[in-house]
Amino acid sequence: FNTPDPAVIDRSEFEVGWAEDISDIVDIEPQTSVDATDYLELAKESDVLIDATGPDPISAGATDTVSSCGKSIVTLSASMTGDFSDYWPRPAVVTWSKATGFVTTKSDSRATLGVGWYPGYEPDNPIEVFYEFCSTLGLPSPPSTEIITGREPVQDSRSFSECAFELEGCEVRLAGDACGLVNGVNNFGNVRSARSGVKALSTSPSEYVDWLGRETKIYWSGTVFRESTGNHR
Repeated sequence: FNTPDPAVIDRSEFEVGWAEDISDIVDIEPQTSVDATDYLELAKESDVLIDATGPDPISAGATDTVSSCGKSIVTLSASMTGDFSDYWPRPAVVTWSKATGFVTTKSDSRATLGVGWYPGYEPDNPIEVFYEFCSTLGLPSPPSTEIITGREPVQDSRSFSECAFELEGCEVRLAGDACGLVNGVNNFGNVRSARSGVKALSTSPSEYVDWLGRETKIYWSGTVFRESTGNHR
């Protein structure tokens, strides 16, 4: 994709730097767990609450307004070192008979490598499938202790009408993965997730829902198809 001003970031370094930049104006409580009871207490104490807790956000377990995200992909991934020069700097997705694989590079020698399945379609031996994927790329398998289980949203995985609501007198907004904003392979990713957080704070509920609908449409699919076939109109 011919994206404007493309960039590849090391997310772990980016998030640490971002937290340091805002530490003077925001109280940060690292490594703090929040359960449904804490969430409801925060809503009672706050004017605005932004829920950016992933594809299955805490709002889904604490309210009846937000549904569980059944479309999200279950993933196994690990940070790897090796020769990723064939993939750098763009992310790659491999549709494979046993799983969907992905390679998100941080440099030409470092990347996050993973495989994923829709819920209910996980194999009996997911780690072995992950190791097989590593082998197909000519990479050694990481220790099982370094493999992380996660969830990734997919396009249209959540109705945007659920992403702005009132709870205990507090305006609640879902942002990032909690909205179903998909990864950079579809030209969304971290930048759009960050923008959703800004919009969540600066717009009314209806304006925010409308913004999500406009900004998450894939406008370029027709252009990409015409360019790939040589059929320009």
